[in-house]
Amino acid sequence: MRKLFIEFAEQTLRLEPGTKLWDIWTDIPIPIYSKFYFFNVTNPNDVIVGQKPIVKEMGPYVYQ
Repeated sequence: MRKLFIEFAEQTLRLEPGTKLWDIWTDIPIPIYSKFYFFNVTNPNDVIVGQKPIVKEMGPYVYQ
């Protein structure tokens, strides 16, 4: 039963050209955005010796 489920999932959820999932993935009816923020440690040498990190926020980086 488990093997049957795994085979079904692999065939159904495969993201490659010619599959239904590919068609849905490449033609999404609504825009989807991902927003990322990164934090740069500005005092890495101090952190190594046990000091509190000072970070600078970078971003947002937005991808559609």
